[in-house]
Amino acid sequence: MTALPPAPEFGGASQIQHVLDFDQNVVVQIASEPRNRGRGPEASNLLILQIIGLIYSSALFISFIHQHRCRPLHVVLLSLHKLSQLTMTSSPQTFLIVDAHEVVLRGTRQALATAYPEAKLTTANTAKQALSQLKLNRPQLLVTDLLIPQDTQDSVKIATGIAFLRQVMAAYPSLNILVQSSHVRSLIRLKPSIHIHWAGFTIVDKKLPITDMLEKADWSLRGISYTPAGMRAKLELRPEWLQLLQLAFTQGLQDRTIAKQMNIAERTVRRYWASVQAALNVSPAPGTNIRIQTGIYARAAGLID
Repeated sequence: MTALPPAPEFGGASQIQHVLDFDQNVVVQIASEPRNRGRGPEASNLLILQIIGLIYSSALFISFIHQHRCRPLHVVLLSLHKLSQLTMTSSPQTFLIVDAHEVVLRGTRQALATAYPEAKLTTANTAKQALSQLKLNRPQLLVTDLLIPQDTQDSVKIATGIAFLRQVMAAYPSLNILVQSSHVRSLIRLKPSIHIHWAGFTIVDKKLPITDMLEKADWSLRGISYTPAGMRAKLELRPEWLQLLQLAFTQGLQDRTIAKQMNIAERTVRRYWASVQAALNVSPAPGTNIRIQTGIYARAAGLID
């Protein structure tokens, strides 16, 4: 009987040069000196390590897709591309912090400076200043409040913050955004825009500890989209319905004037009211004014200030 050749020894590990961890956005380098056992065992070891690396990368990729499972395909692909680009650059990151309250601005800046010591941090107090900084510095992360003024002489308004974010998302689709505000419910007005935003978009309440802000900043930089549970409800309002609510309850206009402002027929305004009330589950009840009830429900949902 012919004796079988001895089994090869698997003592030496070849080099795994780069393993891209999509979940943590880091490059891991593992290197060890190969042991000289001949070409057969050497090739076998390399094949085993390649298989292990493939399994590991596949698991990370599946985890990444699971985190982005509810987002449009083009958003997922761009986020994946951005993660790979993060490992190819050594330039420091730039963050822009926007807040009208100086104490909060300084506290946020200090926390981010501690967590990201290599990052370049810039600040702004108004929407106008922020837009100028975005154009000048092209930051990787925007941290902004909603209650901000348009310019230094203007008063702070949630509507200004909403308009600022809408403009920013349209102009900078690859910008990671963290909204830090005490009025997070108002972001439901931007729900469609947030859903299709290409980069990370996270939200944190100002009343929460600073560690929550840092966690959401990290999520946003990793391309994750996170909204509070209240924003994940099925409430969907068309832009013209939101305009109707603003004209009626912010400016106090009557239906005829609203129709002129929106360049539609007055009967269309009445149809919009019916649609808004159905979406908010507002129904007429004895002794109540349905229009006033609509305003109460709209404020509770964050649709108007």
